Amino acid sequence: MPCASLLKEVAVRLYVSLRVCKISCAVQRQVLLDQRAMKLAQQADALTLEKQQMTAVGTGSNDVLELNVGGVLLSVKRSTLTQVLLKHIGWGSAIAAFWSPKEHL
Repeated sequence: MPCASLLKEVAVRLYVSLRVCKISCAVQRQVLLDQRAMKLAQQADALTLEKQQMTAVGTGSNDVLELNVGGVLLSVKRSTLTQVLLKHIGWGSAIAAFWSPKEHL
């Protein structure tokens, strides 16, 4: 019978150790999630600030943009680019978002 009680004691200790490890892993995961959430919040704040700064500069559809197309400088209105992009690509595209006035973002 002493062997059975020793086995029981080892099993209990093993169970407790596993529970402690599970709790430790859960805490570590939560810390990582909290750190990621904080980083995302900081990035969102930075984007909001950048958007406010860009809006303050005044981006409008009649702005003239200077483009270097294969070494040739072209002047084009923002509205021309966004019209074409609206018709053929749509506002959901990265290109349209790049050329669109910031109030569309």
